[in-house]
Amino acid sequence: MEQTEILLIDDSKDDALLTARTVEKARVANPIRHFDTGQAALYYLTEVLKDKPEAMLPAVILLDLKMAGMSGLEVLKALNRNPRFKGVLRVVLSNLHDLNSIKEAYAAGANSFLIKPLNPSDILNLIASYPAFWILESRGR
Repeated sequence: MEQTEILLIDDSKDDALLTARTVEKARVANPIRHFDTGQAALYYLTEVLKDKPEAMLPAVILLDLKMAGMSGLEVLKALNRNPRFKGVLRVVLSNLHDLNSIKEAYAAGANSFLIKPLNPSDILNLIASYPAFWILESRGR
């Protein structure tokens, strides 16, 4: 059994909805699970999935950098400290596009950094860079 789920961590319901729609427009069929706080997502990852096989971990984590409470950077650092999440693709989504924020995200363990709002070509480029993490719908649908 392969990892398939996309975990979307964003405290903005509107941004989360737009991101989910953009992923769907790119014909990605991975199921999406949304958390609106970093704390809730980490609890799910480290406690709910603690005794589950690694195949139950999400394939991809899409997370906002600036969130109330625990920031996306803090989530990335926590994931980076746990070797169990080494194989999970971590993509930062942010309205921030200053070089410092981008450097900090990569230093904290991000695999990619995308500027919001996303468009389907952003997701298609991500898929091309990391093809093993995605389930794509067949073109016949």
